[in-house]
Amino acid sequence: MMKVGVNLFPLERDKWSGIEIYTYELIKFLNRANLDLETYSLSKIPANPEIEKTNYKSLNNAEAGSLTKLFYNLYGITKQVVNPDVFHSTSFSLPYFLKAKKKVITIHDFAFYKHPELFDYKTKLYYKLILEHSIKAADRIICISKSCLADFEEYFPQPSLREKTRLVYNGFSDFSKIEVPLKANPYQDYLFCVGASHSRKNIERTLKAYSILAQKYDQLKIVMTGSIDPTLISEFVNGNQTLENKVFHLNYVSQDDLINLYRHAKVLMFPSLYEGFGFPILEAMSCGVPVLTSYSSSCGEIAGYDSKFLVDPYNVEDIVAKTELILQPENYKMLVENGKQRVAHFSWEKMGSETLDVYRD
Repeated sequence: MMKVGVNLFPLERDKWSGIEIYTYELIKFLNRANLDLETYSLSKIPANPEIEKTNYKSLNNAEAGSLTKLFYNLYGITKQVVNPDVFHSTSFSLPYFLKAKKKVITIHDFAFYKHPELFDYKTKLYYKLILEHSIKAADRIICISKSCLADFEEYFPQPSLREKTRLVYNGFSDFSKIEVPLKANPYQDYLFCVGASHSRKNIERTLKAYSILAQKYDQLKIVMTGSIDPTLISEFVNGNQTLENKVFHLNYVSQDDLINLYRHAKVLMFPSLYEGFGFPILEAMSCGVPVLTSYSSSCGEIAGYDSKFLVDPYNVEDIVAKTELILQPENYKMLVENGKQRVAHFSWEKMGSETLDVYRD
């Protein structure tokens, strides 16, 4: 029986997004496979049936500071790992002096190389030192999109490193298959934005584009979720009577509420500057909603749209024009149907099966 160890460090975070969901869905799949599965963490992860199915080891350091977490990821975890057949780190980094027959890492994006201006000095230094070590130490390197794989080949062109890479797309949670009671829509017609304040999510340009669209479509509103700085939104709305009572920020919402927000939306606004994958694109499509997204990085790849519908994320006028193009009835209907077909290409089951193939490779 193959012994596999997986670092659960991402799951110690309070808020889960792409890497955390990926790690958890991988554990769910591996629990169904015929494996001797070990998992490791620094802090005790809250009770979870999937983790409890594994041979779970925690140092139970609940008060760990940033330096302790760094030391754990680079060295401390090796105390827990006892020579597995495969050790898989789902978040970029491999510990030093790790004893495992095969070492696997997943790289989710190269944002810190592509857009260094978006990261502070310490973060850039950390990724540069840790990622370069991990890539050299790994036996297999999983990239989650063709765009991510192309970025890898740009920054690590050595044939010996490229030969270790494998493309394994993320899955996603198909919201059309989740039974959620349909709630009334209090916003009428609205654009939807799942975002965050950091610059690559492109919230400011999205809002500027909406302000132009709001002058043309009097009833059109915009609803935003996620960790967006409320000051950014208040400064945008302040003094503009056209936008009063039309811009709504809901911060974090439950999955049920998120699904309902997708269901009622006209268009998902996702003109991101850079994504390694882009879960919201598929989430929206599974709810029958077309997506305004970028031609840059993986966004166009995941959406599978004709290039005429993809946007230059730095160009506000293009965001406006492409949103209007999508809203045209014949385009709208076609994109909704294409989206329903597109989501069939991605599943967590497929991701897990192909990851297991990498372990056996």
